[in-house]
Amino acid sequence: MLLPLLEQLRVTRPAGRPHTRPDAVLGDKAYSSRAIRTHLRTRGIKTVIPEPADQQGHRKRRGSHDGRPVGLDAAAYKGPQRHRAPVRPTQAVARAGNPVRQVLHRLLTERGEVFRAGVKVAALDPFQGYKSSIDDKLEDAVAVLDAFHVVKLGTAAVDECRRRIQQETLGHRGRKGDPLYGIQNLLRAGSEKLTEKQWERFETAIAANEDAHLPVYIAWSCAQQLRSAYRHPNTGEGRKIAEQILDSFPSCPIPEIARLGRTLKRWREAFLAYFDTDRSNNGGTEAVNGLIELHRRVARGFRNRHNYRLRMLLIGGGPTHPHLK
Repeated sequence: MLLPLLEQLRVTRPAGRPHTRPDAVLGDKAYSSRAIRTHLRTRGIKTVIPEPADQQGHRKRRGSHDGRPVGLDAAAYKGPQRHRAPVRPTQAVARAGNPVRQVLHRLLTERGEVFRAGVKVAALDPFQGYKSSIDDKLEDAVAVLDAFHVVKLGTAAVDECRRRIQQETLGHRGRKGDPLYGIQNLLRAGSEKLTEKQWERFETAIAANEDAHLPVYIAWSCAQQLRSAYRHPNTGEGRKIAEQILDSFPSCPIPEIARLGRTLKRWREAFLAYFDTDRSNNGGTEAVNGLIELHRRVARGFRNRHNYRLRMLLIGGGPTHPHLK
């Protein structure tokens, strides 16, 4: 996904041709492939992508035959803010000219009028590039904010709150033995999945500094309320919970929850559409994408596009997949 986006990058300038080559590309370890690094090096683009431990181990075992170790500008990778929200490379590239919208717009155009007329519901991430393409090309389709990504936003808000309180109370990042650091995984889980022993750990960590840790508990409770809207067996009752969230979250004294509330309020129609479209979501697509990402990592990257496509078809549908005939 990253390389096609880079090729679509166009940043207009006051005069002359648009700028097509960024100064640097920042990404996480998932983008540390030989193909991406070679492409960036060939175009003279600075690579700010850390190398995973397994790739470092392979390089060491191969010795000098595998070239120099990968360098990383730690200051550029961290950035000026220690607790900034993570940005995916696709989002970073999209902000420099919104090529995601252009790619999706072209894809929908190429599929033809019959295909577009048959799309009634479109589940999407909370990203304006997708929404703009749907509004332009799928006028009759109902845009639905994907439940997986909404819950992920809630979980991220809790995690950001925990890190902020950790810094304010102890003055350093989470370490072994710190109360909040010890329950970071519990804060990401649903309350219905916690065992009695885990509840005891949770309550002990909050009580260790009750006044300071109260914002974390409130943020976690808000994330659980968001989950409960989707988990409610009755979509009508779930919608009522969602409307309460839209009314209360933007004015929450916890800044991370207030920001989440403003985001959901901006996407109000797509957020509530989930309860009117028989729980439409991207669950199947995300599951297949997870399988693809897993096997791509296991294979240590692919250099042959045909082999890559064949492998993905095999894991997605097995040897009986119609595209393998």
